[in-house]
Amino acid sequence: MLSMDSLRSTNRCFSLLPVVVIKNRDLEDSVMFLIRNISKRWEKKIIRIVRLKEKELVVAGDRACFPSNDFRDVILSNPAIYVTYEDFDDAIIVNDENDLKKLEGELAVRLRTATAYSALPKLNCGKCGYKNCYELASLIAEGKEDFSSCPVLSLAKRTRITVNGKKIFLTPWVEKLFRSLILTFLSNLKGVEISGDEEIILEVKK
Repeated sequence: MLSMDSLRSTNRCFSLLPVVVIKNRDLEDSVMFLIRNISKRWEKKIIRIVRLKEKELVVAGDRACFPSNDFRDVILSNPAIYVTYEDFDDAIIVNDENDLKKLEGELAVRLRTATAYSALPKLNCGKCGYKNCYELASLIAEGKEDFSSCPVLSLAKRTRITVNGKKIFLTPWVEKLFRSLILTFLSNLKGVEISGDEEIILEVKK
């Protein structure tokens, strides 16, 4: 099995989607009903734990972001994989009725974080003063920070797009998202170093 400690040492990202561990099987139906409703409302998946055996469990889900592309590939290629719930530092444990009552609020916070994180460049450059993009996304979700705290996104005006000689004007939000996607993609290419302050010029011709 892959070591989560070694994967986390890459510091790429954390588990992007909420992980819910159902330890009390009597609450499974209630938890799954809540998860389905919230997933539909947010249009995002929630990783759920469908079976526990001591500390070992089966993770059901097909989309997740982990500290290593290798581990993500394991998730995508195997609908069910064996890990331990202790591998997920931020797993939401549902053990009794009180946990169930708090679940919806916790999931909302996690999903707001996931939404904010998806708009960040995911370079983990630390220029915002936080150790990685996920930490900043968490604070944005709580209303304690905003996207202007990301120096990389503030450089969005250094992005120019032309199609057949015509300049394409983007809204600030779309421009930031485009820049984030391009830099994130490039940063994952072998031998490419991205600092976050690069100028992006895209020219499309027939």
